[in-house]
Amino acid sequence: MNFTTATTKTTETATKAREATEDATKAENPVARAAGAWSETIREAGKAIADSAAAIQDSNRQFAQSLIDQSFKQVEGQTVALHKLYTTLASHSAERRDAFRQLAREATAAYFGSLAAPVKFVRRGLNAAREAVRAQAPAEK
Repeated sequence: MNFTTATTKTTETATKAREATEDATKAENPVARAAGAWSETIREAGKAIADSAAAIQDSNRQFAQSLIDQSFKQVEGQTVALHKLYTTLASHSAERRDAFRQLAREATAAYFGSLAAPVKFVRRGLNAAREAVRAQAPAEK
C-alpha cells in the first residue's frame, strides 16, 4: 500500500467519523436541528431568488432585443420613405425645370417674333410694292 492510498483512506475515515459525530450532535441538540432547518430554508429561498432573477434577466434581454429590432425596422422604413420622397421631389424638380426651359424658349421665340413683325410687315409691303411696280412696268412698255 502506498502513501497516497493510505492518506486517502485516512481522510475518508476521518470524514465518516466527523459526519457520524455531527449526526449524533444534531440528533442530541434541538438548536442544531433548528439551525439546520433554517439554513436549508435560506438555501432554498436563495435558490428561488436566483432562479427568479435569471428568469427576469432573460425576459429583460428579450424585451431589449425586441426593442432594438423594432427600432431598426422603423429606421429602415423611414429611410425607404425618405428615399421615395426625395426621388419624387427630384423628379418633380426635373419636370419643373424642363417645363420652365420650354416656357422660356417659347417666350423668347414669341419676343423675337414680335420684334421681327414690323420688319416682316415692311418687307411684305415693299415686296408687294415691287410686284405692283413690275406688273405695271411691262404694261407701260
